[in-house]
Amino acid sequence: MNAAAVIKRLQQLGVSVEVDGAEVFVDPAERVPDELWPELSLRKLEIFVVLMTERISRETPNPNALIDRLRIGHRWVSATARFLANDPTHGAGTSRLPEAMRWARVWIQLDNNLRQTSGYKGCILEGRTCRDVGGLLCRSCRHA
Repeated sequence: MNAAAVIKRLQQLGVSVEVDGAEVFVDPAERVPDELWPELSLRKLEIFVVLMTERISRETPNPNALIDRLRIGHRWVSATARFLANDPTHGAGTSRLPEAMRWARVWIQLDNNLRQTSGYKGCILEGRTCRDVGGLLCRSCRHA
């Protein structure tokens, strides 16, 4: 069962599935059948990516606003990657790693959606490329 199938099944059961900036929540949890919990747990990251991508897409009024969000997200994920790489113990950054991984996946999906819906070409960074900056690579830079 993929994330979309889990979400659909939960909705059929009258369970809402929502995300905040870090977690996936189901309400009411008591309506989730015991046999669905392992699948929900297994697909949690994928569900987060699907729902957060949908939410940001819905809340972002146009392609230019999405490009701005992608640029901000690129800076954040790149800064987090540098922080983690430069922390010799990784102790302080341990909680940031899963968060960065979740948001990097959302970022990649938003980049793909931008290109599919608006026909956007080239790197999303103005005047530089993702390869120059490091961290995430947009679809244009991944295929360059």
